[in-house]
Amino acid sequence: MSRHALLDKFFEVGVFQFGEFTLKCGSLSPVYIDLRRLISYPELLLWTLIQNNKLSFKRVCGVPYGAIPALSVDHNLPMLFLRKEAKPYGTKQLVEGLYDVGDRCLVVEDVITHGTSVLRSLGLLVTDALIILDRCQGGKKSLSQFGITARRLAMVKYFYSTGKVSAENYERVFAYLSSSSDEALFLPSLYLLIVEDVPRNGLYFNRNVSLTHPTARRLWEIIESKKSNLCIACDFQTKDEILQKIGSLVCVAKLHADIVEDFDLKFAADLKRLAIDKNFLILEDRKFADTGDVVKKQLLHSIYKPTIWADMVTIHPIAGHGILQVCANRSLACLIVAEMSTDGSLTSNNYKAGEPAEDPAFLFSSLLSLTTFSLLLFPGVHFKAGSDHIGQRWRSIEAAIKEDGNDVAIVGRAITNDPNMLEATQKLRRLAWEAFVSRKS
Repeated sequence: MSRHALLDKFFEVGVFQFGEFTLKCGSLSPVYIDLRRLISYPELLLWTLIQNNKLSFKRVCGVPYGAIPALSVDHNLPMLFLRKEAKPYGTKQLVEGLYDVGDRCLVVEDVITHGTSVLRSLGLLVTDALIILDRCQGGKKSLSQFGITARRLAMVKYFYSTGKVSAENYERVFAYLSSSSDEALFLPSLYLLIVEDVPRNGLYFNRNVSLTHPTARRLWEIIESKKSNLCIACDFQTKDEILQKIGSLVCVAKLHADIVEDFDLKFAADLKRLAIDKNFLILEDRKFADTGDVVKKQLLHSIYKPTIWADMVTIHPIAGHGILQVCANRSLACLIVAEMSTDGSLTSNNYKAGEPAEDPAFLFSSLLSLTTFSLLLFPGVHFKAGSDHIGQRWRSIEAAIKEDGNDVAIVGRAITNDPNMLEATQKLRRLAWEAFVSRKS
């Protein structure tokens, strides 16, 4: 069956419906695509497209009806089932099926809009997504930012070109797509699904425990691959400074969105693209500290919307476990602020910030916490110990990494105030890495 023949069949059996429909993302659409009517048709074309594109993969994961089971059975391809949400009982897994971490997986989606449903399935090595239909709303571009190639089977405009859709309906659809295309620019933070608890007992890692949070594993992989345990504290006040001065030598970029005078969501999207291109994570150092309900609103409805672009956020645990639950439900990694690098800080040795970090369901890391479940990030690091006139204290890299046993050095003014930022970054990266690999477990 040819591509156009299958599209004609789609139209014939009522896959396309015109009117006013509320989509999963909440927006109203003048066209609705119902693939549940296609139990028997798409599998042959799917396999043809796979062969034509010479796609290589070990697993196939996608919508749990129609095309995927047929494709899996007919061609002996191991299938994974991705739930919309984890069950509150049994294994509580989001992904059902057997696979190994690192397996290459082909994702098959019924409809591509903003690409978010595909992105949420990232837990294996995903480089290709096979899309039945395209709403032309930026999903393909969004996926490409994450290194995923979307192979599309159809586009809405085909039906207009063949006379199956009236000019009135086509104009309504075209107007809808034109008005909503910018929505595709912004993506929620990735949540990587890894079912196996893989120990990280490498040469440099001084804790014989596994990193249980997926973002921790991402960070560890970046640290190992780049041989960099350096985080830059980007305390700049304009978005251009941030975008121009973050380089590829760091594993994390830490910023305060609320001090960026010209912050907007386009900057957030540009920053996310830069992080993907240069392979670093983004830490929003907001230090959330309020009731769970308030923090939820700050995460989702403030002008900064960190859930869109940040991989990690900092929190003060003094507000209790409610804030942890809110962050966990947003698929964000939480960094507990256990101590401040300032004179007179009330976070003394008796401060119990580290205790919540021992629950791996919520956290992967703590800032100066002594929990053994975490990667440790240390702020206020400089070439040598010192202070400024308003209470900031600095530790040397040697002391922060080797003596205190931290993993990532957070460096700010030692880099950002240097007239040769690149040279300073190169030197600090080398010093931090040498201290990291030479310490004893």
